[in-house]
Amino acid sequence: MKTSKNSMFVIVALSIMSFPVYAGISITSSEITWDGGISADGTPGLGLIGGGGSSSDPYKLSGGGSFVSDGTTGSVVASISGIISLEADEQLYTSWEFTTDLSGGDASWDISGALDIGEFDLQFGTPSWNVPTGPESYEGSIGFPNPQGWTLPPIGFTINVEFDWLGSAGDTFTLTIPEHSIDLDVRVVPEPATVLLLGLGGVLLRKNK
Repeated sequence: MKTSKNSMFVIVALSIMSFPVYAGISITSSEITWDGGISADGTPGLGLIGGGGSSSDPYKLSGGGSFVSDGTTGSVVASISGIISLEADEQLYTSWEFTTDLSGGDASWDISGALDIGEFDLQFGTPSWNVPTGPESYEGSIGFPNPQGWTLPPIGFTINVEFDWLGSAGDTFTLTIPEHSIDLDVRVVPEPATVLLLGLGGVLLRKNK
């Protein structure tokens, strides 16, 4: 994937924040990228707008962008990276709310992530969901508990919201992540049955507007 500035193929809107680690989590970068047969209309971006990282005051991100297809496959990815530490009974938790507006083509999306703990790197995510034509609204959440069962020192994490799209030439796709609609925090692990559900793919709800 290429990163563009001015006339380059891809413009990456990257925000790097300097925060003290609070409640076991800090965000180091957030961005929207795109590749393949997709070009941007304007300058898409994703930025941190507030929060402290606790369950009562989660980090909040917003942004979005508009894109055009050239008739071949491409993807749009909203990506968040940071540092996290977890106690034995804590989990990384994220919730989201966003809208899409697709003029045509076949598109799907999912949320994936990883905790970067060396040879024990752990991946987590949701199933893929179709993106229908026209406006659509989505909301949901996913939690990933401490896999070690004891205090984890600060480690890296990533969370990606990826949209894969095959459109006809000239088809358009708009992603809108309104204010306060991607939240990240550290919180105490819920009851075991809920942990299992979240760990296997998250709680996901799609709403029609």
